[in-house]
Amino acid sequence: MSTPSSDQLGYRPRPELSFWLGTPIPPVSHPLQTTPQRWAIARRIWWHGPPWTLLRNGSYYLWHVWDYGLDDDIEFTRQDIPIERWRRALDDARPGLVSRSAYVLWSIVLGRMSDNLECDWPRTAHIRDCKPLAGQNRETMYRRAAAAHASREQPH
Repeated sequence: MSTPSSDQLGYRPRPELSFWLGTPIPPVSHPLQTTPQRWAIARRIWWHGPPWTLLRNGSYYLWHVWDYGLDDDIEFTRQDIPIERWRRALDDARPGLVSRSAYVLWSIVLGRMSDNLECDWPRTAHIRDCKPLAGQNRETMYRRAAAAHASREQPH
């Protein structure tokens, strides 16, 4: 399948690029046409370059919507992107690229997995899986570390 033209997409996907200002970007694969809403969502959920660097790969776009999108972003995207693209994104998903929780949720929603089945996806493969305190400030982190240290020094 050939890549749609820049006129069809609304941007130039630039398949020759693998990096944007030194940061890896997704390869061109099933690029999405730009719309004002997609552009705004991509700008909000993608911080590794301009929005077109995410839109040039449909699966990466969906994974980032799954992991970082607001409820409104997900609602819009469910109506905007055809179900076949969602299924392709699940097929393309790999640990480290999308969180376990997003993979399990969308596998259930898309009928790929029953909600009572255990998933063999690694539990610490993605920032959303293994860094629950990533948004905490330094003071909170110091307090938590001090409390953990103090609890280890208590005689049992």
